[in-house]
Amino acid sequence: MYAIVRGLAYLHDQGVIHRDLKTANVLLDSAKGTKLTDFGVSRAMACSNTMTRGVGTYRYMAPEVLQWSHYSHKADLYSLGMVLSELDSHRVPYHDVRNAGGHHVTDAVLIRVIVNHAAPVRFSSQMPPWLVKFAHLCLQRNPALRPTAHDLLDALVGQEPPNSILVHI
Repeated sequence: MYAIVRGLAYLHDQGVIHRDLKTANVLLDSAKGTKLTDFGVSRAMACSNTMTRGVGTYRYMAPEVLQWSHYSHKADLYSLGMVLSELDSHRVPYHDVRNAGGHHVTDAVLIRVIVNHAAPVRFSSQMPPWLVKFAHLCLQRNPALRPTAHDLLDALVGQEPPNSILVHI
């Protein structure tokens, strides 16, 4: 976990937004550690420090990105919250969203569900309470309420037990 957040802090310090943070773009190696990958849609932030072009993988995207609204590096932190959801559930985000008939919804409907906050992200009782709180900070609907990557690094200090898998991701 610490390595992912440290990587985001570095990118954001360089004025870069990853824009496609998801579990498939985090490599884990016992010898080389954790690495963020796939910078194909990463971009330097414009002079205004916001962007409007929505790119990435929609199940991990912040609502403001899905709405083609102005967004900043805080969108990466929302995606981090979605990564934590998948690490907890072992399922892609929103895998269980269905329509009234019990069928999986279309991508367009799912995007509306995410934007309207109609399917809040839940975490299991197996996830440590401090990590649930951490994830919820990332998943704040209002980007102004989300912490920075440096805030998250500070929050992680002393939280991860030495034998925790989270130390290594």
